[in-house]
Parts: sequence; C-alpha cells; structure tokens
Amino acid sequence: MSTESKNLSLRQLRAFVVVARCRSFIAASKEIFITPSALSDSIKQLEQTLGVRLFDRTTRSVEITRAGEEFLADTLQVLRMIDASIARMGEIGSAERGIVRVAGVGSIHANITAVCAATLMVSRPRIRIALLEDEITGILASVQAGEVDFGVGVVPQEALEALDVQHLVTDCYGVIARKDHEVF
Repeated sequence: MSTESKNLSLRQLRAFVVVARCRSFIAASKEIFITPSALSDSIKQLEQTLGVRLFDRTTRSVEITRAGEEFLADTLQVLRMIDASIARMGEIGSAERGIVRVAGVGSIHANITAVCAATLMVSRPRIRIALLEDEITGILASVQAGEVDFGVGVVPQEALEALDVQHLVTDCYGVIARKDHEVF
C-alpha cells in the first residue's frame, strides 16, 4: 500500500466514531447529516486504507470488530488531542491565551502595571504577564527589537517619531513647601 493511499481524513475518523457509538449506519448518517450510502462508502474506504474490517454488518445490525475496538480507542484519543489543539489555537487567535511582555521601570510596574495586570488576570485568566524591568533606553530598545509587546515609561521627545505612543497619565510636578515658607 502506498503512502498516499494511507491518508485518512478527520471526516472518516469522526464518521467511524459515530457508527461505532450508534451501531447503525442509518442512525449515524442522520447524526452527521450524510446519506447512509455515503457513510457506508466512507467506512469502506477507511477499512481499505487500514487493511482491516472495522465492522461486521448484516441487514439488521452493525457490530464493531476486535480490530475496530482497538482502532476506536486510538481514534478517540487522536480526536481529543486534535480538538484540544484546535481549541488552543482558537484561544490564541482570539487573544484569550498567551503571554504579554511589558517593559517598564520598577516604580511604574509597582504602581501602574501591577494594578492593570491584576485586573487583566481576573478577566483573562489564561493570559500570562511577563514584566521586564529596565531604564527608559532599555525599554525603548526592547520595544523596537520586538522583545516585548509594549513598554511603559516617561517617553523622551525623540522616541515620539519612531514609536507609537499613547499617553496614560499626566503628572503634576512642583515644589512642595509649607505655606509660610518663602520658596523663591
């Protein structure tokens, strides 16, 4: 048998599982919305590809063979793995799972990033957050190199042209003194 003839489709494997569960081509065909003859042909092709009979058929019953039982156990395991992998890819594609890398100075991580991270972890528990602590030139370099998803920090004027910057807060710096103190 050539390698090409050993290709199995997920549709065949899923059909096999439904026939094994229903023990009826008619009931299985209704469940998977194909004709009984198309389902029977699919199972025959699967049996030819594998080189074993999976079912003993009569006009009144369908019984799974010993080879079919062994193949069913393996097929169920493979389908569970494929379904889990598809679900994981969906989570990653919809940003429901993954890792977000954030660069910032320690004080910003302690006062801003940590609060935001805690909120994100509650609403999206499958997303992990990795914090990289650095000074502003290192943060800018990490962002430009793609080593982090974004950085948080005081942005120097020259970085405004090279990077996309969204302002988060406006600080009010000033001299603080007693009312009776002469500042200037």
